[in-house]
Amino acid sequence: MCLNLKKIEFNYHFYQVQSTNIFFITNTDLPSEKVIITYEKRGNAENYIKEAKYDMYVGHLILKSFWANEAVFQMMMLSYNLFLLFKFDFLTITEYRQQIKTFRLKYVFLAGKIIKTARSVIMKICENYPYRKVYETVWYNRS
Repeated sequence: MCLNLKKIEFNYHFYQVQSTNIFFITNTDLPSEKVIITYEKRGNAENYIKEAKYDMYVGHLILKSFWANEAVFQMMMLSYNLFLLFKFDFLTITEYRQQIKTFRLKYVFLAGKIIKTARSVIMKICENYPYRKVYETVWYNRS
């Protein structure tokens, strides 16, 4: 039995983040900064896919028809993208970094009371609600 050995040259990229050393071993000739940017983009894409899959339940087939499942998937992805757009536009950086499940638990599943008057709709929430300031900031900055 004969083995063909190939010489593989790797470029070693060294990057230091808060006293943690990170090594990327690649077979490209890109400079270190480009490699880091590329891997950050890839990591972000994987996080978006994971969030859509687990928080929006995109990976589940709920109907028997392929076309119906495709329509449901398209609606789920539309709602996911609208949610991401909302996060980009209205939330602070600390609130933006949380996942959809956390956001829903903090802001959507909220005990409150809706009061309709002749000219306005008022939502009353508890005074001790811990995220009240964030909620009010988003509500008043929406226009």
